[in-house]
Amino acid sequence: MREWLTEFRTFDGLLWAGDTIIATSKNHARHILDTSGRGYMEVIGWLVATVDEFTGERIDKDSPFVN
Repeated sequence: MREWLTEFRTFDGLLWAGDTIIATSKNHARHILDTSGRGYMEVIGWLVATVDEFTGERIDKDSPFVN
């Protein structure tokens, strides 16, 4: 499963980062949002890497080409 990133826009037009959703596909992530009361969020893509807050080291997630 992948970690999917979301975002949402407020009524005054500001863009905010949303929740991270663990799902098998973008459609599955969308379904989770819709059925959990977070249908206002948009799934924007999967998380490809993070940065360790203490060491600053990049941690790559699964390649998008492996599945």
